[in-house]
Amino acid sequence: MQGGQEKDFVNNHFIYHGQSEIIRAKYNLIIGNASRLPEVIMPDTKTILLVEDEDLLVILQTDWLERLGFNVIAVSSGEKAIEVTQTTLGIDLILMDINLGPGMDGTEAASTILKDHDIPVVFLSSHEGEEIVERTKEIASYGYVVKDGDMTVLDASVKMAMKLHEAHRVLKKKESG
Repeated sequence: MQGGQEKDFVNNHFIYHGQSEIIRAKYNLIIGNASRLPEVIMPDTKTILLVEDEDLLVILQTDWLERLGFNVIAVSSGEKAIEVTQTTLGIDLILMDINLGPGMDGTEAASTILKDHDIPVVFLSSHEGEEIVERTKEIASYGYVVKDGDMTVLDASVKMAMKLHEAHRVLKKKESG
């Protein structure tokens, strides 16, 4: 190990201490309480609900999204995502993992949420392929991002989904009035 870093094996993931105190702090905050709400929600900042069951990816994606200027609420299950959307106002976008382990998967959770809420959903998956893309087509999704992408791809996908969703809102408003 370089630079005398120590590591802990936590929930099947290595967390390197000394490499980044931010990662360790985020691990304790996010994974210790996956349904945490941001301590301070900036009023002009968009809020993203991140639904991801892999601890290390929650940490990484939360860090990326916060560095891109978003508020992030992170949950680890489809059931929790539904609960948060029912109790929290101002969620601007949902980043939804497709495979969420035991229980409800991401496509089921998104379908349930979209029955009552007009929130754009961008799906996340570690798998590429026609079957995965087909599963997301059945739902009003605003895109699909492969998890091993980089921050630039995630940023572009989120911003494009938000712009597309806003364009759909404007169009619906014009058509209805």
